[in-house]
Amino acid sequence: MLLGILRKRRPSGSVMTVQASRPQSVARISPARHGCPDCRLSGHDNIAEMAGLHRHIFLENDCFAKLVDGGGTHRCVVFVHGWGGSPATTWFRFQELIDDGSDPSALAWWQETDLYFYSYESRRFSIAEHAEGLLQFLDGVYPTRPASVVKGEQLEEQQYTELILVGHSLGAVVLREGVLDRVALKLAPQRPQDQSPAILDAHVRLFAPAMHGAKPSGFLGLAYHLLREIREIKPWFEAALESQVIVRQLQSESDKLKSLRTDTEKFAAETSFRALVAHVVYGEKEHIVERDKFRLDKIALPILGRDHRSVCKPDVDYTEPLRFVREGAHA
Repeated sequence: MLLGILRKRRPSGSVMTVQASRPQSVARISPARHGCPDCRLSGHDNIAEMAGLHRHIFLENDCFAKLVDGGGTHRCVVFVHGWGGSPATTWFRFQELIDDGSDPSALAWWQETDLYFYSYESRRFSIAEHAEGLLQFLDGVYPTRPASVVKGEQLEEQQYTELILVGHSLGAVVLREGVLDRVALKLAPQRPQDQSPAILDAHVRLFAPAMHGAKPSGFLGLAYHLLREIREIKPWFEAALESQVIVRQLQSESDKLKSLRTDTEKFAAETSFRALVAHVVYGEKEHIVERDKFRLDKIALPILGRDHRSVCKPDVDYTEPLRFVREGAHA
């Protein structure tokens, strides 16, 4: 369904931790204790005596983090879901596969990495409002996550030197809008510089980004256009679409998306801020958004057999999303 019942709360970027689950034992992880009773992950039985397993930390507003137990990390990855998604469903299996021992080289990388899964009410508000909430969240964790107390347990201050921003669909648009806002502030020295420019050095990875608009094709496109032409529901359908700012802004060739592209390409050509240039990947069966990139972006070949939803969901036989987050598009 295009429209759903929405919870009524304002966008928020607060990252105050409110609850933490106990860290997994480093002696052994069984599928049941891992939280996946039907899990087929190889390497579970080979994690004995392994340090650096991630523990689940609950944050405000349905956000959560997977933090390396014992700290000592230097890398921070922030995931931003798309329209109608959530931190858990959009990035399904990321949370468990990062501690899979089947690829030792990849495992070592993840053991130096804290992951944050950002949540926002994607069906409400505007792209600009969501970007502001995301920037508040990022400022709360990067480059410094302050010390805090989680259910009586002390969470130590953490300094990060590397940031990777990962977005899916609308989440990619929100990320790019946030980067533009921070670029504009950085290039306006007469304005108070009370927000960190550190995110401008981030690596950006985008799965099926909606930055060229939603333009359903194939069966989905046919159904979409047929619904619009049914006389009895056409007025309701079009009114419902127009009533949501975020839906209007995500339409192909919207003024918002045009300005996002123009400004990003302009600043990317004139400055050296890494976050203005993204690595992009789509699924071969993409039928929701336009498969394209901004100038200077690096786009990977489409992933065979994957569509808009599945392109960012790894499993034991499909590890490309994990590699893409680590390395970006292949040279």
